[in-house]
Amino acid sequence: MVVVNAKGSEVMFDMHGVGRTISKLRKQANLTQMELADKLDISFQAVSNWERGQTMPDIAKLSELSEIFDVSIDEILQNERGSEIVKAIAKEELEQKEITVDELKEMAPLMKPNALDAVLESKREDMTLEDIVCLAPFLEQEVIDEVASDHYKEAESLKGIARLAPFVSTEVLDEMAKEVLAKVGAKGIVAIAPFISTELIDTLVTEHFERENSVKEVVCIAPFVSSKVLDKIADDMYKEKGIGGITRVAPFISKKVLNDIAIVEIKANGLKNISSILPFMDAGVLNKLIKK
Repeated sequence: MVVVNAKGSEVMFDMHGVGRTISKLRKQANLTQMELADKLDISFQAVSNWERGQTMPDIAKLSELSEIFDVSIDEILQNERGSEIVKAIAKEELEQKEITVDELKEMAPLMKPNALDAVLESKREDMTLEDIVCLAPFLEQEVIDEVASDHYKEAESLKGIARLAPFVSTEVLDEMAKEVLAKVGAKGIVAIAPFISTELIDTLVTEHFERENSVKEVVCIAPFVSSKVLDKIADDMYKEKGIGGITRVAPFISKKVLNDIAIVEIKANGLKNISSILPFMDAGVLNKLIKK
């Protein structure tokens, strides 16, 4: 039987079909979900998720289910090709050349990370970065970092690995960010800024400000800079360049610092000069200033 998902693509396993089969076999064995869970040393919620078709048992649990219900894995999975791969992986006899990239992506949630890593090694040349992104949640950290580093060295850009970034270690991303910042500036690290360490971003922004005395080049990563650093920069910029110096980063400055700057500016030059930061000020403070 060919199973088609919501996007119209063929899939190896019908999770709802597998869930119904597990439920039927459990009831035939006169077991509750809790009793089956105890036999498998898992939570009853995991069994419930299987039976509702939300998740699939991993390969080790499929073998245990086969023994508990005294049926073949084929009968549980209802897919001959899938059963062949599952049994080969369980016996550590999987011929790496026999599994396609699409099959590997579908089997990944059922495989142990080290088994998946081994198969991936032989398939890397056939895979796109999108394929790796699909597999990333199931791969070991070392493998993900290696893939990301290789792609970065080849592309000399961080844009390509943006979708992989959530899975790459912060240490690896930080090293890439340092190199890119030195070459093309802050705009080059925007794609992975949410996943770079705050400490590094703070350091980079502080160094840039001290060197250039401007926030122009770092506005693009301002949402990821700590309030402490931005507030310090805003205070220094205002003292040197006035309101115009902080307009670009006003949305990211703390209201307290923004309000303090506004009070000083109004006393010195009147209300008209704070128009560029009005939308970001505390409404209560603004009302008091206007009344005065």
